[in-house]
Amino acid sequence: SSLRDLRAGGEYDRVVLIGPDHVRAAGAGAATSDLPWETPFGLLRADPESVSRLSAAGAARVEPDTLSHEHSVAGIVPAIAYYLPDAEIVPLALRGDLDIGQVRALARALAPLLDDGTIVVASVDFSHYQSAAEARARDAETLAAMEAMDSRAILSFGDEHLDSPPTIALLSEMMRLLHRGEFTLRQHANSGELTGLFRPPVTSYVTGYYR
Repeated sequence: SSLRDLRAGGEYDRVVLIGPDHVRAAGAGAATSDLPWETPFGLLRADPESVSRLSAAGAARVEPDTLSHEHSVAGIVPAIAYYLPDAEIVPLALRGDLDIGQVRALARALAPLLDDGTIVVASVDFSHYQSAAEARARDAETLAAMEAMDSRAILSFGDEHLDSPPTIALLSEMMRLLHRGEFTLRQHANSGELTGLFRPPVTSYVTGYYR
């Protein structure tokens, strides 16, 4: 629904899509790809110039195989192709062991790309392996850190908060660099609430945006 709203709200020609490298296949802290993506809705082109700049700066390594097997990125690509078919994509899969220095360096490398025609999509699950009540409490802590753009706090979290703290820390760092501090929460639920089956463990889902 968020991508549908973006299509209705303006013209976008680039999507920076960030998610976790779940299986730690990336040879560097961040993997990217300059290849196009085949989807049921046509070909989604990469932004090879931006990918090349990130690679040249040492911010990400071009590893198409890592990206094609990472569902946090590959699973979102068809929706981007459907709702924003004219956009080009800069995909990134982040290893879970990125530290604050690496996150800030990557944010600085990405910041020049973030013009009015670019959106950033972070594909991350929130609280894992908790009861529904515990998940709500952990999500409140994560959302407070996001609103404060406290990247160090975000990076200190584990699976009880996020499946990819570096992804959310990177998002927060980019917004801090751009002075976009207002986080708006649109939707917040967990798998127990969505299915009516409240037996633990549950996984939390958050939809929101910085503006």
